[in-house]
Amino acid sequence: MLVQPLSVPKPTGREPHHEASMQLFEGAGGLLGASGPSLSCRRENVWSKLLARSNATLFALDFQPPPQAFRAAGFNALANIPDESQITLGQVDPRYEEDLVWSQPKQTGDLINDAMSEFLVYHPTVCGVDLLYNTSSNWLTVLDTSGPCLLLPPFLFDRLRKHVPMTCPFAEEEQALGRLCSPRRGDAGPQGGPLLPAMHFQLEDDRDAAPGIAPPRKLQMPLERLVFKNASGHELLCISRDDGARAGADMLFSHISFGSLAVAALYTAVDLQTNRVGLAVKGNASTESTDRFCSARAICKSPMQTYYPPLNVCEDPVCSKYLFMTLDDETKTCIWYRSVPALFGVLLAALVTLDLLGHRLYSQATEKAAGLRPRQ
Repeated sequence: MLVQPLSVPKPTGREPHHEASMQLFEGAGGLLGASGPSLSCRRENVWSKLLARSNATLFALDFQPPPQAFRAAGFNALANIPDESQITLGQVDPRYEEDLVWSQPKQTGDLINDAMSEFLVYHPTVCGVDLLYNTSSNWLTVLDTSGPCLLLPPFLFDRLRKHVPMTCPFAEEEQALGRLCSPRRGDAGPQGGPLLPAMHFQLEDDRDAAPGIAPPRKLQMPLERLVFKNASGHELLCISRDDGARAGADMLFSHISFGSLAVAALYTAVDLQTNRVGLAVKGNASTESTDRFCSARAICKSPMQTYYPPLNVCEDPVCSKYLFMTLDDETKTCIWYRSVPALFGVLLAALVTLDLLGHRLYSQATEKAAGLRPRQ
């Protein structure tokens, strides 16, 4: 089934400006989307009716990158993958069936979770660093093809930015406001520069090693498949910072979102009966990515510093935990306050003076006691 693109007619300029209608969907029976019926006011939508009419409890998304995603399009051409995107109802492509890795069943029972295709991503890793680190082992992820990019919570985007060299039109920890970054490839340019690294992740947690138990299968998303050229030919990386999410690490209000370009990097299947999502890698991550593009690891100046992998920084020691100590910005070590040695000297002199005074008073008291002793 093909759906023609929606278009909004341009005003002719003859009608008054205040008569331009903003009710773009006036007269429409609904919006065609892949979300569940729980988000619809009548608890039904075109997508659910289409699935019901086809008796389909499973659908698969095989999206292909647009032409402006030049490197990904080239990889697909080499892999002999068709250029047309496909949505298949009721079955999966036999080429990916054995490679599909299935997620754990999602949570159900409320409007949002019932409608969205959700799954948990475990240990998302870039440049050998777990971006979640000690925050959590997993994070909620949603398939949302209403947008093109891989959408990350603020804290995850800021961590990724520390490991993948990129030029952004906004400062670190600042809101992106929809702006995208460009990979910083150096003088070699986009064609001759090194490939971007891949993001590795799992759909289940690590298990204790035991005979007969295989470790979780890892998936790779080469970041090159998220690179495209805009209308002016400028190279952009389609990874967005979620400005609407809370700045802290809160999974309830801040999730990862796989947009259409991110979905195109993977073959995706959704099982509506078991509430699971299956993903399979497209292409070969070893030829589409490299860790040579990763930022150099920060080198700590002092043994008192602690290396924090997610942000690729050396954290200074907390000298406030110790009395009368402060941080030396040059050596990054804890040193005494400048006034402390002088204070110790004054304190020592006071103790010596008090000791001498006490000894003198003791001697005087002893002499007086001896003079008051009665004679025999």
